[in-house]
Amino acid sequence: MCSIQARHLREHRTAKRRLRCQIELGFRVLGLIFGVCAPLAAQSRFAAAGAFGFADSVNHHSDSRLTPNLDGSALTGLVSVDRIVTQRISVGAELSISSEIKGRQQQRTSDRITNFQSRHHDTIASGAIKMNLLTFVPTAHRPDFRVDVAAVAGGGLAWRHTVRAGTSYPFQSSLVTNVEQDLSDIVSAATVGLNGTFVFSPRVAAMLTARYYMLADDDRDAAGFPRRGVNSKLFIFGFGTRFTF
Repeated sequence: MCSIQARHLREHRTAKRRLRCQIELGFRVLGLIFGVCAPLAAQSRFAAAGAFGFADSVNHHSDSRLTPNLDGSALTGLVSVDRIVTQRISVGAELSISSEIKGRQQQRTSDRITNFQSRHHDTIASGAIKMNLLTFVPTAHRPDFRVDVAAVAGGGLAWRHTVRAGTSYPFQSSLVTNVEQDLSDIVSAATVGLNGTFVFSPRVAAMLTARYYMLADDDRDAAGFPRRGVNSKLFIFGFGTRFTF
């Protein structure tokens, strides 16, 4: 009888030690998990940026049926919001809005000549991934100052909007008519570029940005006539500020 009680007592103590070890092991695993995830969570931040600059578009392909091309420089704004995934990679969205480029154009068809006063602008929304290529830390500056250079690539949609008004002169008649046209299209767009970020503090940085947009627009109607005389490639350069949080 005594031996049976002693055996049950030993089994009870063994079970308690086993349970204590399992609990301690569980806490150690949880500590390891949260210990690893805490630095990652601290590095996972968001960034918002805004820049102002110039958009330049030059159409090198001319068509005698619509002259001259509508090109030139315009003021532009670029805003972006990104999720910083790692120290080198971030993903997010960008929106580019440009002011109008303006000019006089003449359209020739088989039966008439139309003189226009044209206005055009592009609005481009895209998703983008940014990868830090290099970091430069000048030794003569404050310890938290650095310069980051990042490559940008992405794609999205572009809204192309052209408004023009003028007068039309038929070849076989002296009747002159007023003409107004509103051309609006949404096309796909690809973008590549660079960001140069001058980091002054953990939260605020100055930024130089350059973008090259390639729009899927051949500027032709169903009959093959030029529609706008506007280039489908756009270069943007700007200066702004980035905030991280």
